Amino acid sequence: MKKSNIIFIAILLFAIIGFIVASSILSHTEPLPDNATGNTAGNLYNNGYFAENEGVVYFANPSDDYHLYSMNPDESNLKKLNENCISLISAAGDYIFYYQSSLGGSNLGFLGHNTGVYRSRKNGKNTLCLVRDPVASLNLVGNDIYYEDFNEKKGLQINRISIDKKSQEILSDRVFDCSMYYASYFYYAGIEEDHNLHTFNIQSKTIGTVFEGNISLPIIDSGNIYYLNNKDNYCLYARPMNGDASTEVKLTEERVECYNIVNSNFIYYQTSTDSPALMRMRLNGSSKEMVANGMFTDINSTSRFVYFRLWDNNNVIFYHQDLSNGAVEQWTPPALEK
Repeated sequence: MKKSNIIFIAILLFAIIGFIVASSILSHTEPLPDNATGNTAGNLYNNGYFAENEGVVYFANPSDDYHLYSMNPDESNLKKLNENCISLISAAGDYIFYYQSSLGGSNLGFLGHNTGVYRSRKNGKNTLCLVRDPVASLNLVGNDIYYEDFNEKKGLQINRISIDKKSQEILSDRVFDCSMYYASYFYYAGIEEDHNLHTFNIQSKTIGTVFEGNISLPIIDSGNIYYLNNKDNYCLYARPMNGDASTEVKLTEERVECYNIVNSNFIYYQTSTDSPALMRMRLNGSSKEMVANGMFTDINSTSRFVYFRLWDNNNVIFYHQDLSNGAVEQWTPPALEK
């Protein structure tokens, strides 16, 4: 046999062995607890740019095309994990899950050029594509990702895929936002037929109605359901989970564009008035105070900071408020080399 043929066969064998080893690494998945979740509903409603887990914050860095980074809750120990442009982050166990929505690099090369849902180790390595479709919302529950999928052939639907990619199913052709999960149920405002508060039971795969109304962005916290009342100029309301219309409480007089509940302590909300401002108040509507004057969006929270972006489609200017002292400053994290 010619020496060139021997070299070619050896290279081919090494390539095959390398592919088998890489596939084995990607296919091995450490299971998560059945009650694992990866982010809060409030963060996910606001594009899920931040997720905190086990004392580490994983975030999309606005200074670096929203690539995946990590840091401590006090913003120290900044690390660039990979070059995927991401949102809708969830983190649990050994993994980070996120939506990649635009072109970007990747530690696996071609993966960076596909829109979809991905799983990485917490160091940003061993990236696995779970779904290669655009998604509008997603949520980690136990060992599954639930997501609002758009498929060119099948259209919009709610799907589930296991984090090891071995099990998947179509759950519902009745689409809904998957951001709010609580005790075996997704809670969501109707989109197609009505705007009532509905539930989707992940065990029985059945849909129920909690109450009738015209609402959006429901969040459950501290035994209450918070939501925007669409009929009342999108003001923020709350009621006990087991309450009826007589227990409903109006929390704001102003129209609210977006909001987040921070550490079961404060509600941060953006008003839409002649003098718009980012405000905060206690969960019962008391102690209202202005955080920043102007229009902001993408309100995300960690245990130490609340982050928010200046409202402009082309703007990547973020601010943060330190929860330990209330200080508000522009936040410009550095862009690092991988």
